[in-house]
Amino acid sequence: MDDLVESLVASGDAAQTLDSSEIRQALLDETYGPSIAAFLIESPQRRRPVASVFHDFPAPSSPHAPWWVAVASTLEIDAIDEQIDAWLADSQRAPAAIEALLRAQTDWYHPAIADHVLDSKSQFGAIWLLARSAPDELEDVLAGIDDADHLAKLLRIAALSAGPQWFDILVEWRQQLLDSLSNGARHLLDGAIAGVDPHRYARRVLGGELDAGWLADDRTVADFITAHGTSEWVIPLAIFRDIRDLAAFETCASFATAAPLTEPFDAIDEQRLHPDEASQWIGDDPRRVAYPLAIAEDEEMAERLVASTLHQTLLQRGIDPPAISGLPFSGHTPDPANLEALIEPLLASTDDGPAQRVARLFSLTQLVTLARNGKLPRATVRTIVARFAEGNDGAKRLLSAFDDDQSIGRFGDWGCRGLETAMWQMQRPPAEAIGPLARQWFFGPPERIPVARAALATLLPAS
Repeated sequence: MDDLVESLVASGDAAQTLDSSEIRQALLDETYGPSIAAFLIESPQRRRPVASVFHDFPAPSSPHAPWWVAVASTLEIDAIDEQIDAWLADSQRAPAAIEALLRAQTDWYHPAIADHVLDSKSQFGAIWLLARSAPDELEDVLAGIDDADHLAKLLRIAALSAGPQWFDILVEWRQQLLDSLSNGARHLLDGAIAGVDPHRYARRVLGGELDAGWLADDRTVADFITAHGTSEWVIPLAIFRDIRDLAAFETCASFATAAPLTEPFDAIDEQRLHPDEASQWIGDDPRRVAYPLAIAEDEEMAERLVASTLHQTLLQRGIDPPAISGLPFSGHTPDPANLEALIEPLLASTDDGPAQRVARLFSLTQLVTLARNGKLPRATVRTIVARFAEGNDGAKRLLSAFDDDQSIGRFGDWGCRGLETAMWQMQRPPAEAIGPLARQWFFGPPERIPVARAALATLLPAS
């Protein structure tokens, strides 16, 4: 079975030579089944030749059902679609079908799905599906819920699924529920609103209608990053969560959510994307940078947030960007001989406020990433991190992960540590990373399916 997985990873053409019996056997294997299913879902041209396998559904209670039915739902074959509808119409089999559709991220409608919105076992999937296919029907069900905090949690699921088209709906619900919401539930709802449309959210923050308190909430920040993309800021963010440094977490979350919002700069010439141009953008075109302006505590932080977005825009274009001011390792790979001189200002600083703690740990995580990728000597980097680790919990946690060659988080974590784990897997050899990512896709927290799937897609051959 290892040979089969390796051949699929090594060459997309290999899938064309497989027969249905091989695929069936692989899918029935609990170790390799998720990897094969993930490959087939991500490879539309390669799942058609083995479509006959999926006419014979497993029992709903089977451990293979989540990935088997998930692949089946992507085939667009009438007879198979009818079987899935039959499962949805059957109260005993519906939860398994809803779970499979959720894992495949397949748009689907069946009137029986609404019956499961209030069922805790299949609630997430039912809301996820209806938010996309029947939002009015979903709203009707939600309108019958009296507990405002509970309703906010369900609206968050809809936001994760439906995106920008739910912005006005969420804002209206917030206005109706505001007097009854706890602070935590309000932050949850505000974060959901920010996630579906950060730019419209920002304008409402600047207008005094919403706030940015949700940036202190691990799950809500992870929701936003799931929707808009990961960046290098996720690594220190996960460490701050792990050591429970709430103030630094919130500051780092501002960078981790601002950096991936590169869309406003898609049509801008790269010459204007130097991080040092941040203040110019704020002065000349503040609407383009409304989100950083909305969540920044002051003008200096706003400039740094915009700089992080410009920096990320260049990275996404495959351009090695210049360093962000105050973050010496965010640019070109430094000469090992210059590391001590570059790190000294951070080591010598007597400022230990949240912003400085974030700058320090972000710089150290970048050094570790460069060392892991073979671009800097591991021994040199370890010595530097060890110097910071004396009396610094964040650096100490990073050093432990570096020494053990492990991620900060673990699969199964629905917050920012789970995001970091997926990013760490992407740096491993594909043959080692695909299995864990596939299991995360089919068995991990449902809100993080897009992250596991996106990470896995980078390791699989193009379809």
